[in-house]
Amino acid sequence: MPRAGVGEDAGDGGAAASRIGAIEARLSALEAAASDIRRRQVLAEIRSDPVRLLAGVADARRIVRDDLDDLSDVLARWESPLSPDELTSLQRAALVAQAVAGPQAAKLHLVVEVVVEVTASDLERTSALAGLLSSRSRRAVPVVVSLAEPEPDVARQGAEQGVEIVVAL
Repeated sequence: MPRAGVGEDAGDGGAAASRIGAIEARLSALEAAASDIRRRQVLAEIRSDPVRLLAGVADARRIVRDDLDDLSDVLARWESPLSPDELTSLQRAALVAQAVAGPQAAKLHLVVEVVVEVTASDLERTSALAGLLSSRSRRAVPVVVSLAEPEPDVARQGAEQGVEIVVAL
């Protein structure tokens, strides 16, 4: 008859598996919390000093946070206004910044999201947000700042959609 190991009853297999499952769940929760803390840290950094992570994106330099209320007022006076829902959507972005880019010093907007890991839905959401400004004769570049290197297929999809991906390590 097989002997149970020291300190282990033969019938304890289910309890041990349950404990292991609980430990794995706690580890996953800790990893998620650490990732969220890092994402919030990058979000705070990008809002306080956007140039540090975004310099060079779409040849941008002199990047400053855009005041969405002022931008909305300008669009309402000169072009087509943002609807309240569109303005709310843009306010949910991690950052909407105005930048100067290229040798001609062209003005453009960077619409930025910060994520732990880039997914196709992040690309689509950021592209749609930038599209709100592009549809109003504003050059807008969607940017996703990720805490991890994107999967090759996601990076390729981002390039196809014109989304700049920045990895914040």
